[in-house]
Amino acid sequence: ARDTYQPVAARGTLVYFLVDGLSVIDHMYHYSLGGFNTVFHKALDRAPPHDEPAQRVAHLLEAGTHAAFSHVTRGLFERHRLIF
Repeated sequence: ARDTYQPVAARGTLVYFLVDGLSVIDHMYHYSLGGFNTVFHKALDRAPPHDEPAQRVAHLLEAGTHAAFSHVTRGLFERHRLIF
């Protein structure tokens, strides 16, 4: 059962390290793991439930990715928005 949610963990890891790499573009883009975890976990809590595990994973992937994207784009300088 635990392996069912492996894609959610992999997506969270991928998105965090992509966001962390933004510091190469500008030194102002530093995101802590703790802050990212808070945003990601809140998104997972808000994801709509589903009885079928595959659908639940799909909802979790969408919610986590969208929350991270929204969080990061709020803090980007206008000139860097096309990059992300």
